[in-house]
Amino acid sequence: GDCCIGDVSGSYGHKNGYVYKIGQAGFDYPFSYVADMFAADDLTVANCECTFSSRNKPRSGVMFPMIAAPEYAEVLKLGNVDVCNLANNHCLRDFGTRGTEDTVAALEAQDIAYFYNENTWSATIKGVKIGFVGYTYPMNDQKLKKYVKAMEELRAEGCTFVVASAHWGTEP
Repeated sequence: GDCCIGDVSGSYGHKNGYVYKIGQAGFDYPFSYVADMFAADDLTVANCECTFSSRNKPRSGVMFPMIAAPEYAEVLKLGNVDVCNLANNHCLRDFGTRGTEDTVAALEAQDIAYFYNENTWSATIKGVKIGFVGYTYPMNDQKLKKYVKAMEELRAEGCTFVVASAHWGTEP
């Protein structure tokens, strides 16, 4: 499901916000009830619906730009999340290319893998190679062809299973 560690840009750090709550309760708080279960499973995948960046300047016209400081990516690590889908409106659009680059850097600093658009990811789990590809709206014929091509490439790389994550819908 959707996993947002941040706040809406305009109310970032407000005492009623999630970033403030995490700062008070500790970075292990958000996944405290499931972290042990995630640690025991073979692979935990989350849809990272937040930009990890210190550049709190959202693109104009974004309704709910979600952001947290880069160090908040540790929340995912402490929750035993192994890989994140970044193909969603918040991570790829709210803060533009730089926001996505900052998010990738924050995840890499925590040794958390990621996938989005043509950036696929694969892992061998108990001898089975599994590939991941993610895309988000708006979907059109050109993007659909890229999506299918990415899945075919993962199969050609020897993936027994390909997980295709599609983030659909629009915000009003």
